[in-house]
Amino acid sequence: MLIAGVVAVATLYFARAVLVPRDLAPGASPTIAFRADEATTGRSSRLVCVPARTCTDEIIGTMLVQLLQRGGDQSQCLTCASSAEMVDQLVEGQPDLVVVSALQPSPLTHVRKLYSLIESRLPQATIVLGLWNFNGAAEGVSARFGPDTRGLIVTNLATAVAKLSALEGERRVSQDADAIASH
Repeated sequence: MLIAGVVAVATLYFARAVLVPRDLAPGASPTIAFRADEATTGRSSRLVCVPARTCTDEIIGTMLVQLLQRGGDQSQCLTCASSAEMVDQLVEGQPDLVVVSALQPSPLTHVRKLYSLIESRLPQATIVLGLWNFNGAAEGVSARFGPDTRGLIVTNLATAVAKLSALEGERRVSQDADAIASH
């Protein structure tokens, strides 16, 4: 148990050291700034992972982001803050994909409120629910969150990477079709 606690603290320290610039003014919150731009990567989809409530949600989100960045995806994880602050950062950054990261057991009521807040402020974004270690029926969760979440609930990192890669592919096809239609 002690080792797991040390690993969690070290991971959180690393995540904050990487995600929060040291030159950030005291009291200022970090903004969404993707490391690579569309011109250099050829990818236009941006993904932001939002911790539902706790630093453990942030740690899992950071792990997901690291896996996605290895594949060349533009992604980052916000640091824990109030729901309103995190959603304001999302609105400012205008990501295409948002993952709400919630390590179970986490109250689904809070996750649902955060989901609704993001959905209302970013209607064009695709929202994926990362309900890590969830053992219940995804259909039950979809019923509570609404029909738009069907197929957008993931329960482990491998499934999340596969789902997000598929969504990225769908977005690229849609953008290519739009570009062709406009010519």
